Amino acid sequence: GTPDTLTRAGLEPMHFGPGERLYGMRSEPLGSAARQTAVLICHSWGAEYQRSYRGCYRLSEQLAALGFDTLRFDYSCTGDSAGDEADARLPCWLDDIEAAAQELRELSDCARLCVLGLRLGGLLALEAVARGLRADQLVLWDMPASGRSWIDELLVLHAASYERKNRYRPQRLALPLSADELLGSPWPAELADAIAALRPQLRLPAERLLLIDSADTAIERGGEWQAVQRRVLDEAAHWTRLDKLNTPLGSAPSARAIAGALAELLP
Repeated sequence: GTPDTLTRAGLEPMHFGPGERLYGMRSEPLGSAARQTAVLICHSWGAEYQRSYRGCYRLSEQLAALGFDTLRFDYSCTGDSAGDEADARLPCWLDDIEAAAQELRELSDCARLCVLGLRLGGLLALEAVARGLRADQLVLWDMPASGRSWIDELLVLHAASYERKNRYRPQRLALPLSADELLGSPWPAELADAIAALRPQLRLPAERLLLIDSADTAIERGGEWQAVQRRVLDEAAHWTRLDKLNTPLGSAPSARAIAGALAELLP
């Protein structure tokens, strides 16, 4: 929308961080008293980012209606942030989360911060906390069992997409499976290795975490994770289905359910 339209809707597009290389979209509280907690949304990557962009926008709308100041942003070398996709690196993304958290704290003047990570974003949020990010609450939405398992799921879809592309091609014209891209996005080996090493570990006391699972993606987590609160959405996410690769994720009821859960938990 136009700048005027965005302003009336409580949306503020911005560039921030070192050299203003990061692009973000802030949603200011609307129609409700501002809360003490601001919410930072950490996206997933690649095809999952594209599928869930609308859902994260809807979620930020619902959070704003409940009084939360919210920021969602693009990691370096992705989306509308600066940098070439082939240069994406995990340590830089973790720095980006820290920069986004600092920006949101300054803009909102909130004393508390909740970090909500979707899919890979959940693993990144946990890793950022391990590196020293201050967060009062972590919300992990459809977080995979590990970085390795997340990559494996995408690789299965990647191979299936090439099978579909080659279905009606003569053998001599078949497209070879590319290891340099993953479902249409550049996939540098250094980034792949770093993500594969990510394993979810409790970085905060269990009462300061919330697991949000879609109806078809619930993962049974043992050990200390059993003490973490968990909500299951009515909506299926279909992360591993090729026929849903271009279907937007995140219905309005799911956005309301997640925002409502946060409203119950956070001041």
